[in-house]
Amino acid sequence: MRRLVTAFAALSLCLPLNAFAGTTIKATDGLAGGQVTTTGFDKCAAPPSSALRSWLASPYRAVNVYMGGNNRACADQPELSTQWLATVTSNGWSVIPTYVGSQARCSTSTKTDKITSTTAAEQGTAEADDAATQMTALGMSAFANNPIYFDMEPYHVGSGYKTCDNAVLTFLDAWSRELHVKGYLSGVYGTTNTVMKQLVTRSGDATFQQPDDIWFANWDNNPATTGYSAIPDDLWVGHRIHQYRGGHNETFNNNVFNIDNDAIDGDVVLAQTPTAPQGPPYHYAAAPVAGTTLKERSTPETTPDNKTGVTYATGTDLPIVCQTVGEDIDGSVVWDQLSDGAFVADLFTTTTGGLTFTAGIPRCDTTPPTAAIRPLKPATKLSHKTIRWSGTDDASGVASYDVRYRTATWADDLSRFHRLLTATTTTSTSIALQRGSRYCYEVRAVDGSGNVSAWSSEACITRALDDRELEVSSAWRQVTGKRYYAHTATATHAVAARLKLSRVHVSLVGVVATTAPHAGSVDIYVKRRLMGTLSLHSATHAERQILLLPAFSPRVGKVKLVTTQEDALVRIDGLVVG
Repeated sequence: MRRLVTAFAALSLCLPLNAFAGTTIKATDGLAGGQVTTTGFDKCAAPPSSALRSWLASPYRAVNVYMGGNNRACADQPELSTQWLATVTSNGWSVIPTYVGSQARCSTSTKTDKITSTTAAEQGTAEADDAATQMTALGMSAFANNPIYFDMEPYHVGSGYKTCDNAVLTFLDAWSRELHVKGYLSGVYGTTNTVMKQLVTRSGDATFQQPDDIWFANWDNNPATTGYSAIPDDLWVGHRIHQYRGGHNETFNNNVFNIDNDAIDGDVVLAQTPTAPQGPPYHYAAAPVAGTTLKERSTPETTPDNKTGVTYATGTDLPIVCQTVGEDIDGSVVWDQLSDGAFVADLFTTTTGGLTFTAGIPRCDTTPPTAAIRPLKPATKLSHKTIRWSGTDDASGVASYDVRYRTATWADDLSRFHRLLTATTTTSTSIALQRGSRYCYEVRAVDGSGNVSAWSSEACITRALDDRELEVSSAWRQVTGKRYYAHTATATHAVAARLKLSRVHVSLVGVVATTAPHAGSVDIYVKRRLMGTLSLHSATHAERQILLLPAFSPRVGKVKLVTTQEDALVRIDGLVVG
């Protein structure tokens, strides 16, 4: 199945079955199969369940297991067991059971066990029986739509090899028929120019039992299951796997696998929905890497001196009280606190949370974090502004933030909240501001244990409206220049000159104006009520200055600016209405 270009070596395994002591995942209940469309990989030896949980960071969600056969290459399979299968499927992995049995006598492989033309049917039947036995022993139930793929390595086809070719088809016909009797779906793996080619030639032959699924090797780096002339698209519709790339290394969360890549639109042993945990305590099992034990720690970290002296072998019961955040172990920061008060790294257990917490097990830390957003100046002339926030959590630390906002133009009430950022780890962002609009922001924090803070108080900012939006009386004149806000201003030296803006929703009002030694002042009215007076007088000349009245309760109506002094300059660049 692997190294098809080089030695065409078939992979295989032995079957050490470890006892499964956990009480939440019950492999004996049996795993069931079904059709999926996903991406997966196959590798020689079943990786530790902890490594597969780390690989949940990958785009793959299916992995093969070489579960039997007399031509197994990877004979040492210390990980494969009922516990392993229950753990990986409960953590989101589908499984492709693969059986490496007798090969064609004209095979290009060096495998020793071969199909004999005179006993091909008997061999196919016997090996199907063996495969069914292995599947049942591993908890992949009969009569539950579970497939078994026979790995038929490349062999010679065509003239001169007819006897050998016919023996392969006789073997596979018997394989499929017997698997159906035993309650399993039949699958066949092989290259497009050998066994797949031969299977296609028998399509429509009522005397030949075709496999339910095919798994074809064509290393073209194209993750498609259809569109290959050698296998017409109307055959095995929705029952195909394409091995599209050969052996290479890939790494996720520090775990390096040498794999082949598979595009899947066919039958697999399905990932299962975990059973809701019962407790406390919540009983799961230790799942350390084969040949090692799981070390208990006094705190959720792996410093050399942080050991309680207690270790757990594979399958040992773990009475979990709660889960907390600790040292990152290959992509998981979750640790399990046991009944004795000590901790174990969650990744090396049979819990079902993958790289996060297991649903149904409480958090040790139940105190939410706090979050605050840095106050903003109430008004600005800028088109962009950076907002900043922070959070604190003494137990599991702040893991992420959510940021939301609401906005309004000068003619509207503030809108409902919209989400700006979700689960961000940043503590600032740049926002775009439209003239005449108000923006209000809130933040909340989520800690490492999933506790969520309350939303913070609002931080609001208003960008000034351009003076050209105002109604002007004849006493005003418009001037232009880069020194003015939006490059325009409206100016007068007259008393009682008026600027107006109608239908305003407002609780904050002010101006962008020129201040100077001989500048005047303006009275500001909202709905005919004088809200206050802004003096533009200053010791020095300055342009584009923001001057604001104190905030007041929200009002709706006309905003009016009236100059109060004769022969005093009033130059308005913009109006703040928020």
